[in-house]
Amino acid sequence: MQQPPNRFTLRLLTRANSRIILGLAALVLTALLMYGSNPRSIQAAGTGFTQTQAYSSNFTMKNLSTDGTTQTTLTKIPFTVPSKGKVDVTAIFTVNILAPTGSSCLACQMGTLSCSLMLDGAPLISLNDMMHSFNLASQEYAMTTTSPVIAGTHTVALLCTGLLNPDYVTFTMQATGRGMSAIVLF
Repeated sequence: MQQPPNRFTLRLLTRANSRIILGLAALVLTALLMYGSNPRSIQAAGTGFTQTQAYSSNFTMKNLSTDGTTQTTLTKIPFTVPSKGKVDVTAIFTVNILAPTGSSCLACQMGTLSCSLMLDGAPLISLNDMMHSFNLASQEYAMTTTSPVIAGTHTVALLCTGLLNPDYVTFTMQATGRGMSAIVLF
């Protein structure tokens, strides 16, 4: 005879985020099963990679430069590969504009955000966005890309800069990390 679920289980499964929780659990289980399987060979672009390295990094809240040119390094991951391969990089972060007390704006264009995922100082992928809100809403961003790598030591990094319009130069742009990962195959 099957037992009915307890109240806690019912509440958890009826919430709107139950799909997210179940999806994340499935993703973790799949990753664990794949990691334990042999051989670890991954086909990409016609080349078989047999070794995998996984790295992750995060960062706490950081103020961004708002001059439009000075880039702030939010996080970076160094890694070494013994032979040619590829790196898959994903970064998730939020950006918020903080305004002084008493500031107001309705649908204003306060400034722009520019971010890049870099490999050894060279941009892999970039994003540019206009910022229209402050204090209440942060904007969520995700960047992902794949790049070939040669044997040696490398660094992937997330760099961002902001540019505030002249009416808003007393405002502050802040970024908060949700995580950056690098999966290296060789």
